[in-house]
Amino acid sequence: MAPMERKRRPIFRRFIMLPSFAFFTRASHRLGGRVTGSGRVVVLGLLACGLFSVDTTRTQAYQLFSLLCGLMLLAMLFSWRFKSQVHLIRRVPPHATLGLPFPCVVEVVNHGNQEQRELTLGETPPHSTPTLLEFLHYRQPGEEKRNWFDRHVAFERFVWLSRQKQGFHAQTTPLPPLPSQGRCQVTLEITPHRRGRVQLPGPHLLRPDPLGLFLARENHPQSASILVLPKRYRLPAGFTMPGHRRHQPGGLSLVSTVGEAEEFIGLREYRPGDTLRRIHWPGLARHGQLLVREYQEEYFTRYGLILDTFTHTGEDPARFEEAVSLAASFSAVVEAGDALLELLFVGQTAYHFTAGRGIAHAAQILEILACVEETPQHPFQQLSHLVVSQASLLGGCVLILLHWDEEREKLVEKLSQWNLPLLILRIAENTHLPFPPPLHHPASRCYTVAPGQGGEILAGILP
Repeated sequence: MAPMERKRRPIFRRFIMLPSFAFFTRASHRLGGRVTGSGRVVVLGLLACGLFSVDTTRTQAYQLFSLLCGLMLLAMLFSWRFKSQVHLIRRVPPHATLGLPFPCVVEVVNHGNQEQRELTLGETPPHSTPTLLEFLHYRQPGEEKRNWFDRHVAFERFVWLSRQKQGFHAQTTPLPPLPSQGRCQVTLEITPHRRGRVQLPGPHLLRPDPLGLFLARENHPQSASILVLPKRYRLPAGFTMPGHRRHQPGGLSLVSTVGEAEEFIGLREYRPGDTLRRIHWPGLARHGQLLVREYQEEYFTRYGLILDTFTHTGEDPARFEEAVSLAASFSAVVEAGDALLELLFVGQTAYHFTAGRGIAHAAQILEILACVEETPQHPFQQLSHLVVSQASLLGGCVLILLHWDEEREKLVEKLSQWNLPLLILRIAENTHLPFPPPLHHPASRCYTVAPGQGGEILAGILP
């Protein structure tokens, strides 16, 4: 019974703490962003005077406390209602990159008859309180290194989850004085915190009260969304994927369509034994002799980019994000040559996406990787079957693995039997863990990548 009680206590404590964390965080966001610098000084004075005003018979600090409290209440009363005749027109780019700020252009139009001064423009954050399951399941990177109090109370985890769910951080921008019927254009700088589709509820305006202690707020709901692409590392100059050219039975048409076809290269004279299907009948009518359409089967390189999405419960999410960033970095190969890149991974279903040679662009691969999610509930065999079914057409493979176990070792062994050069990148905190036995192909290589060090691996180790 005692071990069960020890397991339940942290869950019970967090079940009680989560509502209190959510309440105080919402109050802090609503009030903290609306208190000016002078207002913060008044609030600190309030706290100090309240501390020294416990015994009113020995100190007169309670009088200053009452004065400061009245000033703050008066400032909040003045800013209770803020209604301007300012119209905001916001333009959001379609894409952004994780961790890199992107510009959001806002056109501000004053339709009123009065000049507007001391206005500040900002972006309204969405609701970002994590659920109980998220609070209990997800673990903040580096949480195991914190002290006992932080690990059991988990307030830092709550703040991190709230920031991840919010999805972005926006800098406020002061506006120049707006004359009546005037307009201006300003740029908000927004930094995304996570991949995928991020919602932007709309901008807001802030204006200080006459005392300069509190900011009145006016929301301008303009719901929009932006697709945040994964972080990418730069491949070294002259980098080539491991692989070689192979015969493609259906040519490029087979890759881009369902039916089989060969590349047409010209006409030639009929030879005994040629199939009647290839006779060029218009040529017979024009030249009076049998001509046959001649085709050439294509040889080109198809690289496999295999992304492991199978995680364990409670695993550090930074490992999966590092795997996605590495996969996104190899998308540059599509634009660098005439090869094809086959992206293979498992989400809700098995995904196989082909890019290169006019079929699709690197941007489409990045859009897919922006929305890829972990799949802890699916078996790894799904990915193995998908990869093995395409192995005969591939000229080389890049495997980005989250773990190294018997199932993944079997997949590598099967690919090695096809004489494929492999580049294996395993994501692990400990870079000294044992790795697979020597691979069959001499061009195959294996590296262990710690979260956040993918750029060093790609820039310093790969040729």
